[in-house]
Amino acid sequence: MRWRHILGLAALCAAAGELPEQVRELSRIRLKMREHLATLPNYTCLAVVERTQRAPNQRTDRHEDTVRIEVAHVDDRDMMAWPGAVEFRTADPSQLIGYGMFSSGEFFAHLASIFSQAAVIAYNGPETIGGRKLLRWDYQAAGSLGSEWVITSAGRSAVTGERGSFWSDPTNHEVLRLDIASDGLPPNFPIRDVRSEIDYARVRIGERDVYLPQTARVTLTETMGERRVNTIEFSHCRQYLTHSEIRYADDDRATEASPTTGVREIVLPENLRVTAELAGAIDPSIQVGDPIQAVVTADAVQKKRIVIPKGAVLTGRVRQVELDSSTTLQRYLLGLEFTDLTYPGYHARFFAHLVRAAGYQTKPAGAPGVAVLVLASQPFELKNGTVLQWLTEDISRK
Repeated sequence: MRWRHILGLAALCAAAGELPEQVRELSRIRLKMREHLATLPNYTCLAVVERTQRAPNQRTDRHEDTVRIEVAHVDDRDMMAWPGAVEFRTADPSQLIGYGMFSSGEFFAHLASIFSQAAVIAYNGPETIGGRKLLRWDYQAAGSLGSEWVITSAGRSAVTGERGSFWSDPTNHEVLRLDIASDGLPPNFPIRDVRSEIDYARVRIGERDVYLPQTARVTLTETMGERRVNTIEFSHCRQYLTHSEIRYADDDRATEASPTTGVREIVLPENLRVTAELAGAIDPSIQVGDPIQAVVTADAVQKKRIVIPKGAVLTGRVRQVELDSSTTLQRYLLGLEFTDLTYPGYHARFFAHLVRAAGYQTKPAGAPGVAVLVLASQPFELKNGTVLQWLTEDISRK
């Protein structure tokens, strides 16, 4: 009844030559998201998937494993590969991972089903999330109207509709959060319900700023009561290139620079200690997606060999700025994502975990190259020259 009421109201106002502000705002969001989906560049991200499960007679989730895969969006298709693989060969996660629960569609399919198909959308008012005022919209998309959400279990597949909510930024009309639930699974299907929660953030891809998934949580409940949860962190998103030549930083063989950039691409060895200082202070004027830099303050040495020289530069973006919802204290969580390390003639993707941020409390991060700092002062500030200590990782391990 509520859906009919809103649609009827819109039609009545249109007939009178007037449209309520929420109808005009929805039109802006549709236009922005359709343009975004139509011009999305080819890109690839690292996905770190924490998988847990809970039996019907258990009260807590049991950790199953952690899976790291590279996910690429190429020509409106999501492709997958193990980290470090030369090519993306499959769009089917079951062919790559082989067991347990897995999902796809976080990059493109769910947004496309809302803004490219005949979804019914209703305004549900403003909400404050993480200290930001957003607009909430509820939606429903029937499987018979073009939804392509296919759920497979034990050799059986079912196409389901979906319902849920999304939250948009009223200043730029971008979707920042999406909650999805399956709608209309067959009663005799082995899966009762599937839900996905996806948060989006601004990322620099090539010469453009685009909004990409940053975190996702997929929950599956079987008809017998077993529950499976995948918590996914996306990081290190970059433009997808069909070919690149890679050398390891501890490889003494002669290497040739790229003919187009003159820069050698290297892979950092694991367990390398890297100390860097933040270049510039960060205050409440910062926004998610803004660029950041840090400068390496000492040679990083392994086996008496300088792998990273003093003065090398770490670059990345602000990943998170929000109130800490885990406490009633007025404190902020600031996420910094460093993705690239450069020094004259060389470039490496920066995969490492934070060991220490001098003078600040930190929280565990789910993705490599990410530092999550707790800032208790109001207004908060992360000081210029803050020392960040890292230990490099090997992400090629499955």
